[in-house]
Amino acid sequence: MDNLKLLNNLYKHIKDKNRAAIKLFKENALSEEHYRRFARAHPLSYKTRVRRIGEYIVLRPVYRHYTKAGWRPHHGICIIAIDDTTNKLFCHPLPWRSEFEEDSFLEGLTEQKIRELMGFTIDFRELNRPLREGDKIRVQGDLVMIIYRIYKGVDEICEEEVINRYKTALSDLKYEIASKIEKKIKEIWNNNENKENAMKKIRSYLKDELGEEAYNKYIKRQRLRYKNELYITAPLIYRILYNVPDIFFRKVDKKTLEKIREEIKKKVKKEIEEEIKIEKERTIYIGNHVITLISPNTPYDNNFLLLHSQKIIFKHREHGTLTLEVPSPARISFRLLDIHPMYRSRNID
Repeated sequence: MDNLKLLNNLYKHIKDKNRAAIKLFKENALSEEHYRRFARAHPLSYKTRVRRIGEYIVLRPVYRHYTKAGWRPHHGICIIAIDDTTNKLFCHPLPWRSEFEEDSFLEGLTEQKIRELMGFTIDFRELNRPLREGDKIRVQGDLVMIIYRIYKGVDEICEEEVINRYKTALSDLKYEIASKIEKKIKEIWNNNENKENAMKKIRSYLKDELGEEAYNKYIKRQRLRYKNELYITAPLIYRILYNVPDIFFRKVDKKTLEKIREEIKKKVKKEIEEEIKIEKERTIYIGNHVITLISPNTPYDNNFLLLHSQKIIFKHREHGTLTLEVPSPARISFRLLDIHPMYRSRNID
């Protein structure tokens, strides 16, 4: 039986609430676990709504869950389709969302929306275009590869890293300046017994440090003290420096900033050179999937930096071997499709 006919027959049997749906799914299920998922979705219940959307059959069963007020009904969504490598039926229960409770949910559902709910945007077999940033590719089974960044070359990786670290360095420098201002304010406060006079001096000092405009906008109307407690802190000053960059750049010499940037450039260049030296073939295991790629870094949360174009090899005992070419340096990661928490520990795909 071809795939289209199989899906059409299954949809017809479920819609007619015919027990032949159970038999047909069991005979063509990807595994026993997928058959159990299908059975738990109550396909023959008259409360279960069904809709055919492109290559998917969508079930909306009614479950019961216990709350403090007692047992309450809630709706789930199960996606049924045919796996392209094994030509077998799979059943994929989605994590619950409040929108599943809306009666009109199935009417507004599209193929692309189903994919987004499952956690991918494009299937590997449909990939007839260059990779794009933001692609979530369903490679095989329940494995997804995410493309975060695509680079023209190693120089662009260095440039991006320099920009990110420079921003961090500026942020640290701003907080350092904010801490010095806070320290000075506390000195004025502690060295004056008359707190009214202390507040006048503090306000005058802040006007000089921040400028009249920034002072009037961010400080003037704020309560800066309550009785003997001072409310001016480094985080408050930091927010002002962040919102009004001119204040910060007036306080820091251009040569100092250039020096910081040059030091970061040298450090990043050295690190990238070291990463190229330690770059090697790595094997990663995600669920029942085996992935082979070349990268300098060991997996952290399954995120990888690829310094060169390469072919990534995917292996699975049921789905076979597949190769995906990444034509330039990139930042990628791997994950499994979004599934209901009840089934997360059962990695069968």
